[in-house]
Amino acid sequence: MDQNDITTLPRNTQLLLATGLLAFIATFFPFDGIHLHGLGADENAWNGVAGVLGALAITLGFAVAVGQTFAVASMPKLGVSWTFLTAGLGGVATLLFIIHWIALPSENVFGFHFGLSLQWGGYVEIILCIAFTVLAVAMLRESGEAMPWDGGSAPN
Repeated sequence: MDQNDITTLPRNTQLLLATGLLAFIATFFPFDGIHLHGLGADENAWNGVAGVLGALAITLGFAVAVGQTFAVASMPKLGVSWTFLTAGLGGVATLLFIIHWIALPSENVFGFHFGLSLQWGGYVEIILCIAFTVLAVAMLRESGEAMPWDGGSAPN
């Protein structure tokens, strides 16, 4: 049996990898935009400081999860576990995308409200980032690894 066969992985690992891949793909969907009477423009998640940093965080979190799953022997040793790093990156991405959403600009001009609003891709991205973080935290708890602040953590 091939050790890199995804069907033999634990269910949470499969879900984490699928969610990470979908979250990366969703960064290219319409995240925010402005529409008025059928006309408008959309931007993906790769715009603005919080958007770019959030997209980089979820991409890196997914890459760490893939490396930890399929190439754990070649992963360097860190002061924290790779599972903890994956959960942290997912949480940072979620937080940054929510900040990006809250900070969308809007303005009143001559009595009309103009502003960017979160589009369907933004909702999908935030939900996928939350799911990615929850799955990574669940895997961290299942692994029984000590937290970095507990002192005697043994990185994997």
